[in-house]
Parts: sequence; C-alpha cells; structure tokens
Amino acid sequence: ISYGLLFFDLIVAFSSFFIIGPQGLMCTIVMLFVGTKTMEFIIEGLNPKKAVTIISAKQDAIAQQVIEKMDRGVTVLSGHGYYTKNPKEILYIVISKQEVPMLKKIVRAEDEIAFITIHDVRDVFGEGFIELSKS
Repeated sequence: ISYGLLFFDLIVAFSSFFIIGPQGLMCTIVMLFVGTKTMEFIIEGLNPKKAVTIISAKQDAIAQQVIEKMDRGVTVLSGHGYYTKNPKEILYIVISKQEVPMLKKIVRAEDEIAFITIHDVRDVFGEGFIELSKS
C-alpha cells in the first residue's frame, strides 16, 4: 500500500516540477520517502517476517537448499490433495522480508511448478528470532 501511494505521489510531484522548482521537488521527494517508510513501519510493525508455505514434489531438495544457503529451519507438515487424495509434504518456513527473493530463487531452481504462498507475520519468537522471554 505504502509503495503504491508513493508511486502515484511521485507522478504528481514530477508533473509539478515547473511550478515548485527543483528544490521544492527534492524536498517533496524526501518527504514522500519518509512518509512511505513511516507508513510501512506502522503497517508492518517493528519486526516484519514472512511465513512461506511450499507445496512441491521436490520438497526434500528445496528444504536442503534452504538449510544450506539460507541457514533457516524448515518445518514439514503432512497433508493431502483433496481432489487427488495424494499425500503431500508441505514445507513451512519463516524468513525475513529481505530473504524472500532468495527463497523464490531456490524454489524456482528446484521446482518451477511448486505452489508457494507467502503470508505476513507480526511477531516471531523462538530460535533464530526473538526469545520468548524478551517479549
């Protein structure tokens, strides 16, 4: 949301360049950037993380790569397809927002037809994250 608003605000700011001048434009851009970061902080919180669910036939290879390249734990959940009734192992991983592109690259390299969902997570407690006793 915040970056969408920034995009449209920048269009308006650049189109008013001849009215407000270069100095006014630079101040506007800085203020828009600060406002965007503030809005992102308010929406996502202090410690934004992403929970990723991956359904793939190559879950072992993906999990191994995540452990080796990202140094993140992987939880394996058991499930099955409702229509096919075929059993499946589902990978559940919690990562930082900055690690999402790397995870996508790993999954794409191992299985291009994998099903991935990414969810916003407010707080994460446990090993590798914030200790529960410090909350």
